[in-house]
Amino acid sequence: MEDSDEQQQEEEFLRQIQSVCESSAYDELILNLQKENLLDRLKKCCRECNTLKGAQVQESISSLLLHITKEVHHHRQFDSDHSDEGEHESVNNLGEVVSLMTVYRVILSCLVKSSLSDCSQEAFIIHKTVLKKVATDTLILCASHAEKWPWTSERTRATAKDILDLLCDGCRVDSVSVLLSGSDTTTSNKEKPLLRQELFPGVLDVLHSRMTAWAPLPHVVCWCTMKVQYPHVGKHFSRLLPLLLKLIDDHQVINKVIGVQCLHHVMKNMNAAELIWYGRIDVIFEVLHRLLYLNEPVLLNQLYPCMLLVLQVMNSKSGRTDKRNKEFDSFMEVILTSMEYESNLQLRRVHAVHLEKVVAHMQINLLRYLKRFLSVVLSYLAVHDDSKEDIRINVLQALKTAMLHVWPRIAGHADVILEALLKLVVDCFDSSSQCKDQLLNTCMECIIVLRYCLPNHVKKCLYTIKEGVCHAQLQEYIGKVLQNFDDEYGSGHG
Repeated sequence: MEDSDEQQQEEEFLRQIQSVCESSAYDELILNLQKENLLDRLKKCCRECNTLKGAQVQESISSLLLHITKEVHHHRQFDSDHSDEGEHESVNNLGEVVSLMTVYRVILSCLVKSSLSDCSQEAFIIHKTVLKKVATDTLILCASHAEKWPWTSERTRATAKDILDLLCDGCRVDSVSVLLSGSDTTTSNKEKPLLRQELFPGVLDVLHSRMTAWAPLPHVVCWCTMKVQYPHVGKHFSRLLPLLLKLIDDHQVINKVIGVQCLHHVMKNMNAAELIWYGRIDVIFEVLHRLLYLNEPVLLNQLYPCMLLVLQVMNSKSGRTDKRNKEFDSFMEVILTSMEYESNLQLRRVHAVHLEKVVAHMQINLLRYLKRFLSVVLSYLAVHDDSKEDIRINVLQALKTAMLHVWPRIAGHADVILEALLKLVVDCFDSSSQCKDQLLNTCMECIIVLRYCLPNHVKKCLYTIKEGVCHAQLQEYIGKVLQNFDDEYGSGHG
C-alpha cells in the first residue's frame, strides 16, 4: 500500500510537470532521469516532501526543489561533522549529493527550456512563480558547491555550474552578478530580467539564519559577496558587516582569511563616506589591527592590503589634520617589530612583498621611523633567502621608494646604504641565483636614486671604491653605474 502511494505521488508530480512543460522538454526530463537511474531518487524525494499531495502545480514543483536543496545541505553538513569517521561514509554521502543535485538540474532544465519556448501564458506564470520561490535557495546551493572545497567533488561542481547557467537563462540575465545585484544595465539580453528584485538580500537572510554550525557559511558568504560590485554593495553593508566580523573573529585561520578578503572587496566597492558613517571604519580598524599579531603568512598576505585601504579611508576623514597618522604609526610599529629578527622564510616573504606599498602610503611620515626602517631593510638585504631572491628584490623596491620620499634625511645614512648595496652586488656575483640579473638591476636603480639625493658624494665614493678594489666584476658594475650617471646628467655635471 505504501509503495502504491509513493508511485501515485511520483506519477502525480510528473503529470504536473508535463502539464506546464513543452513536450520535448518533458521527454528529455524522463530520458535523463532514466539515463542517470534517478527515478527511484525522485520517488524518494516525492515521498519525503509532504507538501506535494493536493498542492497546485507551482507549489508542488517549488516545494520539491526546495526540499532537494535542504537535503543537499543536510548531507553536506553530515559530511562535515563526520569527516573523521571514515572515507566510506564520506564517499557514499557525496554520491547522494550528486544524485540530488542531478535531479534538481534535470527538473530545472525542463522548466527553463519550456519557459524560453512559446509556452502558454498560464504556463509562463507558473514557471516565473517557481523560479521566484527557489532562486535564492538555488543560488546558495550552487554557491556552496562552486569551487574546490572539502565537501565538493568534480561532479558536484560541474552540476552546480549547470544549475547556475540554467538559473541565469531562466531569469533572463547574463551573469550571477546581475542576479545578485538586480541590475540589468549590463545584460545583453533583449528581454527584461524575469526577477525585478535583487537576490542578495534574500541570500543574506539565509546566511544570517545559518551563522552557527554551518561549515560552508564562510565560503558561500565569500563567493556571493565577491560577485556584487559597486555601487550595489554599499546598501547591504550594515547587514554584511556582522557576517564578515564573525568570520574575522573565528578561531580557524582560513575563516579569518575569507573574512578579510571579503571585507577588502566590500571596501573597494564602497564610497569612503559610507565606511566612515557611524564609526564603522574605526571598528574595522580595531578588529583588523588585532590580527597583525598573528604570525600566519596566508592571513597577513590578505591583511596588509586591507589595512592600507582602511588607513586611507581613515585619513580621508575631515578634521584629522593633527591625528591623521596615529593609526598608521601603530600599524608601522607592528610591521617593523614583526620584521625584526623574523626567521620564518614565509613570513619574511609576506612582509617584504607589502613593505613598498606601506612606505609609498606613509610618504614623508616615514621620517619618524627612518633609522629603524633602514636597520630592518639592510638586515634583510644581508641575508640570502632562496634561488628566487624575491625577498631581497622586494625589500630593495621598498628602499628605493623610501629614499624618494625621505630624500632630505638620506644624507646621514648614505654611506651605510651604499655599503649595503655594494655588499649585495658582490654577493650576487658570487652566487648562482636564477634572479641574479634582476637583483643587480634593482641594486643599480637604488644606487641611482641615492645619487639623486647626494650627487657629488655618491659619485665620489663610487670612484674611490672602483679604484681601490680588486674585484673585476664589481669594478665593471660600478663603471656601468657611473656611465648611467653621465648619461643622465651629462659629463659636465656632478
